[in-house]
This record gives sequence, structure tokens and C-alpha cells, in this order.
Amino acid sequence: MVVLLCLVVAGLATTGYLYRTYVVLNPGEHLSREDILRRISRESPVYYRDGKHKIGVFFGAEHRQYVTYEELPQAFIDAIVSAEDKNFFHHHGIDPRGIARAMLANIEAGRIVAGGSTITQQTAKNLYYRSERTWRAKWTELINALRLEAHYSKQ
Repeated sequence: MVVLLCLVVAGLATTGYLYRTYVVLNPGEHLSREDILRRISRESPVYYRDGKHKIGVFFGAEHRQYVTYEELPQAFIDAIVSAEDKNFFHHHGIDPRGIARAMLANIEAGRIVAGGSTITQQTAKNLYYRSERTWRAKWTELINALRLEAHYSKQ
């Protein structure tokens, strides 16, 4: 029992150290406001189904415009949160219950029918373009979601 308790405490301490080191203190240059604004102002490529051959781009002639939270209508915010991530204002970038719910639904269906990503995870995926569906890519997306939450407000 003592060994198990020591392992749990060591695991929590290690997790806390890694979180503080790689999420809070050293998130990377890709999390700077300048880098994020540069990313959202560029074109969005559109690919054929194979994911390799480019068809064209969205926002080729026109560019996205950054809008502050205060400029968004509250009804729009409420609709997005309601449809995509009802716990958005109550979690820190990931929603373990949402992930567990989606996993259970997928296991019961025998195929992928639900996703457990939060709005923050979706933002990380779109900002840093996850091109593959691997565990490593999903893990990087999760870490970037935690970084975004640690360095920026929900708004």
C-alpha cells in the first residue's frame, strides 16, 4: 500500500513538474500572440480527399479579420459553446468527461461516432494544422490546448 501511495505521489509530482516546465514556463514561440495572428491571417489550403494534392485555398484574395471577444454577439458565443463544448468555461483546455463519453460512444458503436475535443483542442488543431490522425499528433494537440489555456483567457 505504501509503495502504491509513493508511486501515485511520484506520478503527480512528475506530472506537475512537466506541466509547469513545458506548458507554463516554456510553451514555445508558436504560442506568441504574433505567431498566432500570423497563422490566422494566412490562406487555408484545400486538398483532395487523399490529403496530398491541393485543390485551392480559402481566403486567397481576401484575408481573415481578427475580431475581439467584445465584438462578438453574446448569442453567437452561446450558440458555439452550446453546440461544440458546453463545458468550455469550466475546464482547462481538455474535458476528461467529454473524452470518456466519446470513447464510450465509439466503443458501443464499433466505429467513430463522437469526438471528445474541446473548443480549445479544435483551436489548437486548426492553428497548428494536424495533418495526420495519430496518437502522437493528438497528444501534441492536447499539449497545445493546455498551453493556450495557460497563456490566454477563454475570451
